[in-house]
Amino acid sequence: MSGQFIRPMTTDDVTAVLELERRLFPEPWQRESFVEVLASERAYSLVFETDGVISAYIIMWKIIDETHLANLAVDVPFRRRGLARRLFYAGKEFFAGEGVRDFTLEVRVGNTAAIGLYESLGFVTAGVRPRYYSDGEDAYIMWLRL
Repeated sequence: MSGQFIRPMTTDDVTAVLELERRLFPEPWQRESFVEVLASERAYSLVFETDGVISAYIIMWKIIDETHLANLAVDVPFRRRGLARRLFYAGKEFFAGEGVRDFTLEVRVGNTAAIGLYESLGFVTAGVRPRYYSDGEDAYIMWLRL
C-alpha cells in the first residue's frame, strides 16, 4: 500500500479527526478534548495517513508509570488492514522508552471486534465498570503488563 505512514497528530488534523470520531462513535469527543490532548505533555497522539487522508488515530496518556489508551479509531474502509495494531505498537514503543510497563483501557462490552484486537495485543480483562457509558453500557477494564 503506497502513501501510508504514521505521524504525530497536529492541530491541523483536528477537524478531520473530529469527522472520523463522529462517524464512528456513539459518544464522540469534542474539539476541546483533542485540543487538550495536543497541548498536554502527558499525551501521545498519532494519526495514520493513507494517501493524504487520516484513516486512523490513537490517543494515549501517561499517568504516573502507566499508559491509558484513551482512544483508537480506524475508519470503516480501512479496517482489518493492521492500522490499529501498527498505531498501538508505535505508541507502546514510545511509552516503553519512557519506562512505562503497564497499559490499560476501557472498552464497551459489546465491542467484540475491539476486544478481539486488544486480546490479540496481549491485553486481559481485569474487571468491569458498570454503566460506564452514558447509554448505560458497561465497559471492560483491560490491562497489558510488560
